[in-house]
Parts: sequence; structure tokens; C-alpha cells
Amino acid sequence: MKIIVCIKQVVDPDMPPGAFQIDSQAKRIKNNSQIPPVINGFDENAVEAALKIKEEVGGKNYCNFTWHQFYNGCYKKAFIHGGDDLVLLKDELFDDLDSFVTANVLAKAIQKIGFI
Repeated sequence: MKIIVCIKQVVDPDMPPGAFQIDSQAKRIKNNSQIPPVINGFDENAVEAALKIKEEVGGKNYCNFTWHQFYNGCYKKAFIHGGDDLVLLKDELFDDLDSFVTANVLAKAIQKIGFI
């Protein structure tokens, strides 16, 4: 069985409030290089659930990331939690995608690597 988990890296929610800086023109959080991003907590749970399924029925877990500036610690953590393989979709255009377009990019990637 092939199991794919789509993962998003996010700003660390445990970051001290004083470390957040907002870019008022771009209307987003400025990148703070001193505090690296983390895997979204829900996605981390999904990787662990995929590991449990793999242990019960066998198979291979794939972790799928979409990001332009990618932090290596995030994918290493996915492997620690049971990911067998990594599919990294990387492009500058991915920084400004809304959820609908991101979902379509992920769906096409999943089709291309043979899940559908």
C-alpha cells in the first residue's frame, strides 16, 4: 500500500510573540531566520497515523511538501516520524498560492508519481 501525506511547513506557533514581524506591504509574517519553521501539527499527526497504518498492513509512506524556501529540519522530522520517501515540489511561485491552487498542484503531483 502506498500512503501519501501532504505536509506544510509553518511559522513555529511556540515562537515568542516578540519574534514575529509583519511585512505590512506583503501582509505576511517576515521570515525570521533565527527561528526555523516547523511541520504543521496536523500534518505531523498524519505522518504518525500513516506510520501506524504501514506497520499494520505494510507499504510505503511518502511525504509531499510544497514550498519555495524549504527548511531541511522539516523533512528530516518527517523521516523521523516514519516517512520512507520525500517528494519536494519547489518553485518560487509556490510562495503566493492560495489553498485552492496549492491543492491542485499537489493533486497533479500525486497523479504524476502514480497514486491515482
